[in-house]
Amino acid sequence: MNTPVPQSSPYAPAPKPIKKPDGIRHIIAVISGKGGVGKSTVCANLATALLRRGSKVGVMDADLTGHSQSILFNTKTPLAELRHNAIPADCFGVKVASFGFLYPDAKSVIWRGPMISNGIKSLFMQTQWGELDYLLIDLPPGTSDAQLTIIRDIPLDGGIVVTTPDSLASAVAERGLTMLLELKKPVLGIVENMCDTVCPHCGKAIDVFGEGVAGDIARRHSTEVLGRVPIDTTMRNATASRTPITILSPNSQSSKAFTGIGEAVARILP
Repeated sequence: MNTPVPQSSPYAPAPKPIKKPDGIRHIIAVISGKGGVGKSTVCANLATALLRRGSKVGVMDADLTGHSQSILFNTKTPLAELRHNAIPADCFGVKVASFGFLYPDAKSVIWRGPMISNGIKSLFMQTQWGELDYLLIDLPPGTSDAQLTIIRDIPLDGGIVVTTPDSLASAVAERGLTMLLELKKPVLGIVENMCDTVCPHCGKAIDVFGEGVAGDIARRHSTEVLGRVPIDTTMRNATASRTPITILSPNSQSSKAFTGIGEAVARILP
């Protein structure tokens, strides 16, 4: 008699769930599946947009090998405070924890998958976050060990998917969305980044990468488009000055878009 072979799960057995730290109301993953779509920029500016609404906000940079939050935010926090006392940096009022503070400049974090997973958990659990309305977690691109650690093991209230309007980026970003669904985590919505820009000569709006893909993905998965962020030259200046555009240029079109996205998130998770 043949014994049936049990169907294996594509994921290893889940470890004991990590408890949500006292004082944190909502934890949101910002995911893209693909690099280069501006996910970290969206995460940083969503944080400051929520801050400007009066919320207490933190950002955890979970992209250990490609950390960007240490560049997007300018911090004066001594390195020892994060390394030894687990105190996050105070960046324009946002509490930020990033491996970029531990490995500054061009130094690389060359770790295998298990070390990355353990590093992410340590950064999340050991940081003294205090009272927060929202903790945003900036995920690395892909759908592998690091993403699985965050989406499965950390008590998320939902995820935000970032894409650009071109078909290649949206196809890869949709894989990040389906990973959230497969792991039974709510999809809060989609942000379409790098949308139209205004020609400086004729004043006409130009869809550089196309349009409409975020709406198509949203309809397929019964979610919503939280907002569309245009390509704005002031964004380049914001990155160069290490200041989120919502602070550096609050009246710019990009900043207004992030303000609207923050309002949408606060509506979904008040």
